[in-house]
Amino acid sequence: MFQASHLMRGDVITVSPDDAIEDVASWMRLGRLRQLPVVVNDGLLGEISFLAIVEASLRDSPAGAARAVRDLMQRAEDLAAPDTAPPALVGCLARRGVGFVPVVEPGAPTPRLVGIVTERDLLRLAAAHPEPTP
Repeated sequence: MFQASHLMRGDVITVSPDDAIEDVASWMRLGRLRQLPVVVNDGLLGEISFLAIVEASLRDSPAGAARAVRDLMQRAEDLAAPDTAPPALVGCLARRGVGFVPVVEPGAPTPRLVGIVTERDLLRLAAAHPEPTP
């Protein structure tokens, strides 16, 4: 049976809470990324979305604008373990409303990010192993 560890990509683009919002926005535009994990020493602290950056830029004046990722990042929720099965990953994706699920191993004080499973990864699995029809 497939698990998150079989589907995940480990070469994850991440940002630091100290990264400048302007830089992160540029990286996201160039890579066509909607959301990025925020990590320190492989520990997952949260996530930052392109939408949050855009909303903040529309809402805030330049003098009061968010300067670093830590100002806009949100807590990461609906995380997966390496042994999470595909149906549970689909549920995580649906609840998260973004295109990936972080795969983490328990750690103190933060879980260690080991990879992500994307919508595309799950679609590839479904295409390669379709359900038998009755």
